Amino acid sequence: MEIEMIVLYICIAAGLGLGAYKYYKKLMADGKITLDEVLDLAEDLKDIVEDLPSLSSIKKMKKAELIELANQNGLAVDGTKADLISRLEEAKQVIENGQ
Repeated sequence: MEIEMIVLYICIAAGLGLGAYKYYKKLMADGKITLDEVLDLAEDLKDIVEDLPSLSSIKKMKKAELIELANQNGLAVDGTKADLISRLEEAKQVIENGQ
């Protein structure tokens, strides 16, 4: 179970890192990055966290919806409905605690 948590955290970090890198490349197209651009990135990340469903709504979702949500967030999509819920809950907590 402990290795699964480590892999989950690595996947979440990699997904967030890739998104941030793509955004950074877009911002650096002109060779400069401003404080406003950094603040915009922080706002975008905040919006991503706010767009994630609440933990109670995750528990009410059908397995197909959970698979789609997990896939959108770069999480493994195998296992039971309970496995998917657990992964999504852990990912949401990691993101919220990282702010």
